[in-house]
Amino acid sequence: MIRCLVKLKNMIFYIVLFLLFFICALQDKSINKNYLIGSAPKYNSIQYLIVFFILLFLGATRANTVGTDVKGYCNVFNQVTFERINPVYFDFEPGFLYAMALFKNIIDEDIIFIYFIFILYFYFNNVFIRKYTIKPTLALFFIYGLSYYFFALNGMRQSLCHSLILMYVPLISSTIVSKKKYFFFCLLTIVTALLIQKSQSILVLAILPFYFDRFITRKLLTISVVVSLFCGIVLISKVSGFLGSFASYINDPRYQNYLLDTNSIGEASNMTLVAHSLYSLLLIYFYKKKGTINKGSLTDKFCAVGVVGTVVLNLFSPILWIFQRFADGLFFFRIIPMTNYFYTINNKLEKRIFQIITILYVIMRFYGRLLRDSATGSGDVVPYVNNLFNITM
Repeated sequence: MIRCLVKLKNMIFYIVLFLLFFICALQDKSINKNYLIGSAPKYNSIQYLIVFFILLFLGATRANTVGTDVKGYCNVFNQVTFERINPVYFDFEPGFLYAMALFKNIIDEDIIFIYFIFILYFYFNNVFIRKYTIKPTLALFFIYGLSYYFFALNGMRQSLCHSLILMYVPLISSTIVSKKKYFFFCLLTIVTALLIQKSQSILVLAILPFYFDRFITRKLLTISVVVSLFCGIVLISKVSGFLGSFASYINDPRYQNYLLDTNSIGEASNMTLVAHSLYSLLLIYFYKKKGTINKGSLTDKFCAVGVVGTVVLNLFSPILWIFQRFADGLFFFRIIPMTNYFYTINNKLEKRIFQIITILYVIMRFYGRLLRDSATGSGDVVPYVNNLFNITM
């Protein structure tokens, strides 16, 4: 009982922020009228600024105990130099190592570098949601509630790489597109991923709903989610027994451990996959809702990108937990339809049902994330520790 009370006490800080951000989103009456053409609003609402600066401040002043990988990043920062950049030895991509060495020549403080890349991530992330969502305040709330924000405190290379690639999306979302723009998007995505975080190269799949929009229907998306869920739960998880044989061909000890660590296989539970899939089906219901739309809106296309992420998650995460990272970048695009459908569904009853289910889904993901972190005792993000004020919450 005492242990449960301690865990709840450590989570209260984040729960209070959750409620505050939700109230700000509901109170925010401003809208981005240009979200359908991917244009950022020319002004910021008070509510948006409150949420933005609180999240920015918390991430950019946290202690190195908030995020289990932070100390590892700091250790590499303290060792790396331009003369000692070795992607194999340091296990980081070369672009990130060069960025570390360059920053170190300017400011030789490891935690300041962590803050710097977080600020870059948060800025680029917000540029994206301000362009494509009708209410960026709600989008920020979803990013926080669905744990994308928490992941950015830990998976720093992946989050930074993902946010940079988001800056290339206008190449494929523009009203005037060409094969050359699609090519440049793919090229920039792959190069950025190879320099910062290789797993994010999978974001080239984001072009599919844009390039093949007229062929992607609600029926096709629904079948894809259902079939991938069935395969992931019933069939693909069975291949875990063969991973050991593949491990013998891997030279990198870290990746060998991923394949041999059978205790971590299937960490994304079947219940979690079902919940994600059911919510994706809800989004699909409002995809090209009128049925006569041959060409989907930007919101619809981002919805389809999120569905691609759901399919990848269903197919790969039951094999090994680390494969979930392949889906994360694509999964993130759900933020756009979640935010826009929240306000733009025409039928009042359907809109209310969508809003209720969405909030319940976010609460489930938010509480589950904090509960898992509290249970492990690793102190990933719970409790929150602030360097500036030297306090623990």
